[in-house]
Amino acid sequence: MKYSIGEVTFKTQKAALEYARAKIYGYGVGRYSVGSEQASFLFDLLDNHHEKYIKLGTGVAYFHIVPNETNRKALATYIEHPNGEVTDFSWAGCAKNNTTKSYDAQLAQAMRNEIVGQILSFKNCSEKVCESCGYHGGDLHVDHVTPFKNLARSFLVFTEFPKPQKFTPCPVNNSPRFSDQDEAFADDWAEYHSTYSDLQILCATCNLKKGTKS
Repeated sequence: MKYSIGEVTFKTQKAALEYARAKIYGYGVGRYSVGSEQASFLFDLLDNHHEKYIKLGTGVAYFHIVPNETNRKALATYIEHPNGEVTDFSWAGCAKNNTTKSYDAQLAQAMRNEIVGQILSFKNCSEKVCESCGYHGGDLHVDHVTPFKNLARSFLVFTEFPKPQKFTPCPVNNSPRFSDQDEAFADDWAEYHSTYSDLQILCATCNLKKGTKS
């Protein structure tokens, strides 16, 4: 079995993992914009993630390489989305090349896309201060106090509408969106999120610490 990262192929999983490790540690801690060499490599890694659509969320503004919270000698990778939210992903898991994309991953991504407007509206109307550490101005993000995945699961139990079976690709990033035939489901989800979500403003540091809990 062959493994690949972008256009580079490897005979063993170990070789792919060591290649990715050399890249990540060679780049080092930093915030990397789309279009940079570092971001291009991290996009290649994400193509291998089994929940790629969930991790990409509303898109990518920056990638972060930061010290791992549980092992300061190790490095972790995060995505900073255009709407200010932050999601972590395992660069090592991506290097192992598990590329199965589940229905649940596509559904979750479509649900995230549906509430982008609410996230941006909250950010624009909020005081520009981190609710965790009190940091003012600068790079502030929107965070779900109750994790997004928990809200989504609760809604799927609550709603009376059937779950969509097919999705429409976004013309910008090709991620799943609800089709016109599932407008009732989408509207019900948007109303549920508006009613039950508890959002807060966090600075980049506090949000990165929280990771995918958002």
